[in-house]
Amino acid sequence: MTSPYTATSRVCRRDWENLAEKYPAVLSAAVSGGADRAVLFAESRRRIRHRLTQALRNGRPEPPHFRRDEGYLEGASITVDRGAESWLESANEVRAETLLGIAKRVVGPRITNGIRATVPDSAQGVLDTRPLFEEMECLASEEAQESLRIAAEFATSLVPQLQRITVDLIETTGLSFVACADLAGGAVAHRSRTRLSIVVSCEVEGGRKLRVVRGSHRHTGQWLLSAAEAAARELSDLINSVEAVSLDGPTMLPVFFEAGWCAGVWIHEVVGHALEADSIERGWSAFGDLLGSKVAPASLTVTDSPLLPDMTGSMQWDDEAVSTRETVLVEAGRIAGVLNDRRSAALAGTECTGNGRRQDYRYRAQPRMSNLIVGSGKADPYELAVGLPRCIVVKSMTGGRLDGRSGGFAFPVGCAEMLAYGECISVLRDLTVSGSSVSALSGLIAVGGDTKPDEGRGRCSKNGQIVDVGMLCPSILIEELTVAPSAA
Repeated sequence: MTSPYTATSRVCRRDWENLAEKYPAVLSAAVSGGADRAVLFAESRRRIRHRLTQALRNGRPEPPHFRRDEGYLEGASITVDRGAESWLESANEVRAETLLGIAKRVVGPRITNGIRATVPDSAQGVLDTRPLFEEMECLASEEAQESLRIAAEFATSLVPQLQRITVDLIETTGLSFVACADLAGGAVAHRSRTRLSIVVSCEVEGGRKLRVVRGSHRHTGQWLLSAAEAAARELSDLINSVEAVSLDGPTMLPVFFEAGWCAGVWIHEVVGHALEADSIERGWSAFGDLLGSKVAPASLTVTDSPLLPDMTGSMQWDDEAVSTRETVLVEAGRIAGVLNDRRSAALAGTECTGNGRRQDYRYRAQPRMSNLIVGSGKADPYELAVGLPRCIVVKSMTGGRLDGRSGGFAFPVGCAEMLAYGECISVLRDLTVSGSSVSALSGLIAVGGDTKPDEGRGRCSKNGQIVDVGMLCPSILIEELTVAPSAA
């Protein structure tokens, strides 16, 4: 797939200043033929990547190679909605004159004689373009190279089987401006955002390739060292599992998802996506007819919270200029809420939760999670596992698949442990854990009190769009799921 990033910037500060002044005219043109709403979304991102690549021969590292590259993603789009229908036009620039032409084109002959949405009058606050145009960087090249070198040395000391290692330190600074004309009233918002991530990729004997990610919105030397150490330790666990055993065939077993990433991904897929409004609207949710119903023990409460500081899904405004808020999805085991965007909220006749998100300006906003929070329980799942003849502990996962209509799910597991009465009897690799969302939640045995974050690893794909998400989740013990070799 071709990268949307270009080597040089096409946008100047004056383009943004003009847009902040002239967006009411753009929105007025977009709703001139009658529309429920029109959303103008403009953005500019600057991405700086520092990369270290190093080969190892007979366990001894060769001299590292460093590279720095810079890229820009810039453009704007206008989305026009009327009822269940929606149209989008985009351009790879943010000039007000170009967007005015787009606004007239997106209306065209397709929308006629409707009620005109309300256009907002003025921006809320001053549009701050300094993060884009004053060459602000969290890391100088020398500091970045030293950080990469430390990360590589730590990884190679833990994992002598490495044949090649690549460490990327990626800093992305973005500015977005969004204005909306809506029947319920207009709104305008803007935000800047910086994300720093470290990506460690490696190849080991036998050609097996592995990759781990850590991310943050704030850079400190301590975070970088901690992130590098955590990534290296995860690589070590994954590589050491190469020598582990595999199951002979599918079997039904209790499954223990470790706190943080593993439990968070499972809840994200099984609960979160099923309670996004467009999934329910299209019949892709196993919980669509269960709103208000009890689907899990009272120990389970799940909340979407975009306002938590320093998490990857945090935001004050969504991508449709709606102020974000906390939304309870499951409360004491009962389905309590749904995440929506402006369009799905209007169709359902409910208040918008501020979860309209998009990958970038080229895409429509759609209902998406931000930070998924699972309330801490009082049980110790490890103590409960002591009483079980056999139990699988999931220690690493690489995402998952969910059939929205049936609620069936399957999660690839890179590394797991088999416990017998609480004692580890074998390490397993390359498994698939599968089951039904409804039956799995009803069979939830315990929610732990050991809440952990996902350490900035969360990135979610839906309908071809990828957005950053956060997870804060304790360990979870499920009564019975199907555990099978991945090839089975």
